[in-house]
Formats: sequence, structure tokens, C-alpha cells
Amino acid sequence: MQTIHCNIGIWKVKARMEDVDDSKLLLIVSALLDEGDPATESRHVLVFDHTPGRDRTKEAKEVMERVLRTAH
Repeated sequence: MQTIHCNIGIWKVKARMEDVDDSKLLLIVSALLDEGDPATESRHVLVFDHTPGRDRTKEAKEVMERVLRTAH
């Protein structure tokens, strides 16, 4: 398991990343608005196809950004 901390737009993101199998990754994402108000927390569980040879962390951040920008 790997933990990722990053900022995506107005969100402070903490995510746990785990292998599901050889080609899929699981992300358990918790995102808070910059103000840190727990009432503005967004949680997501994502499973996505990992492209072999690609940087896993970079790919995970792109997936999280797409979800957070689309969903909110």
C-alpha cells in the first residue's frame, strides 16, 4: 500500500493506493477543501486500469483530478 498526499485544485487530497491485480489499481480517496472544514470532505473509492510501464503515482493523480473536477 502507498499513501499519496497532494493538492488538486481547491482540494487537499490523501489517497491510499493498492494493487488489485497486475493491471488494476485501487484508490481510497479522502479530499478536504483548503479551509479544512470536515463538513466539506469528499470520499471516493476508485478502481482503474493501470497502463504498464507508466508511473503509478502520476497516473493515480490524473484519475483523482478527473474525478474531483467532474464530480464537484
